[in-house]
Amino acid sequence: MKTINVKSIIPSREECGCGLLHEKTLREVVIGSGVVDDLLGFLDILNVRKPIAVFYDKITFKVVGEKIIKLVNGLGFD
Repeated sequence: MKTINVKSIIPSREECGCGLLHEKTLREVVIGSGVVDDLLGFLDILNVRKPIAVFYDKITFKVVGEKIIKLVNGLGFD
């Protein structure tokens, strides 16, 4: 399992140059085998509250996105 702290790689407003304020609410990206099974634990450890976002495309939705959506909806994230 690999955890990536994305705040360190998202550019600041000055670095981006678009002039808009970038609120860095995305904290981590976790990649690896079995991470979906640990999702509820990660949400608790990170003290995640509504709203949340699940990003996927046609392929990742079929592979795991649908399972993740069902898990988080079961916790009242809808």
